[in-house]
Amino acid sequence: MYIDKEFVMFVKSIFAGVFISIGCIAYLNNQNIIGAFVFSVGLLLVLLHSSKLCTGMFGFIENKPLDVIFALIGNVLGTMIVGMIYKENKVISETALTVMQNKFSHSYLYIFLSAVLCGVLIYSAVIAYKVHKNVIMTIMFVATFIAMGADHCIANSFYIIVSNNLQDLYLLKFFLCVVGNAVGSYGLYFYNKLKQWSV
Repeated sequence: MYIDKEFVMFVKSIFAGVFISIGCIAYLNNQNIIGAFVFSVGLLLVLLHSSKLCTGMFGFIENKPLDVIFALIGNVLGTMIVGMIYKENKVISETALTVMQNKFSHSYLYIFLSAVLCGVLIYSAVIAYKVHKNVIMTIMFVATFIAMGADHCIANSFYIIVSNNLQDLYLLKFFLCVVGNAVGSYGLYFYNKLKQWSV
């Protein structure tokens, strides 16, 4: 039975959004260091099931730009599916609103730099898992960006949707997070390449 490759990739990207949403829900129920570590389950699910998370694709130049954009759309759709369901949970919804109001109360420059740092940590987390086979390092990198309050675009997508707060300003800052995550990941990729070229 033949299944179109693009369709499979899109389904994988939707599941990646669902998996990150699971991590977000766990964090919203435990906004402490434990919640930061439990959030990492979301990325571990993505890696374990070879799902397509756009932030996990940033920094790997073998991924075509169109595929990354395709993954981003699927990721957001995945967060929408879970977010629309969990909007009924008032504790989750109200906590997500507080998180988003805090995150997006900062300046555009702060949000961009926060997203860049998140991109650096996510790229490192994926490398730790795929190259070094080190799950503990992966968990530590993810827990660190959560503890920092750094901006992960797909996590923010879930927070925006579940809090039912689709303001134009929030959507603009969401796309700023996408760019920041990409800059952080690709920046670290080229930094590592620079080290190789200087040898």
